[in-house]
Amino acid sequence: VRDALADHLGAAVFEVPMGPPSLPGLRLEDALFDALDDAGASIETGNPVVDYDGGDRVERVYVEKNGARIPYAADQYVLATGGLVGKGVESDRERVTEPVFDCHVAHADDRYEWFDDDAFGDHAFARFGVATDDGLRPEDAADSPEFENLRAAGSVLGGYDFAAEKSGAGVSLATGYAAGRRAAEDTHE
Repeated sequence: VRDALADHLGAAVFEVPMGPPSLPGLRLEDALFDALDDAGASIETGNPVVDYDGGDRVERVYVEKNGARIPYAADQYVLATGGLVGKGVESDRERVTEPVFDCHVAHADDRYEWFDDDAFGDHAFARFGVATDDGLRPEDAADSPEFENLRAAGSVLGGYDFAAEKSGAGVSLATGYAAGRRAAEDTHE
């Protein structure tokens, strides 16, 4: 079908999977879940991580499930909890935080610098999120990794405005892939 369409249009035809609920996104999601299942990965969805144990490394996370705190341990972790809208980054009148691991989120002390008076202006809050090193490990205020075995991906990352740039799905797919790959490589070292 794709070849016939490409011949008819005289141009390359391809799919851009952007995640569910689009049909390409559903196919991508199915392929990813199948790959995780084939690799023997444990998949837990819909239950929030509420706490963790560790110092320089995350040793385990705790998931809230039916009122109980369930521990999960892994060699590597990927933080992909979303941004301000998804509550992976939270703010109040005083500060901006990443609520699971308390990773540093840079922001101006004066909250009136978080936004622009022009509704279509350059709003600093749109770029709130964690900064990372080249390995996608969240960095503290001194630009050192918060944890050696934690990666970040998607809209929890700071420094870009997905709404203005129309880059949210692309950043999420690319950084999710890169963070997962890096975590897997570090697990097998």
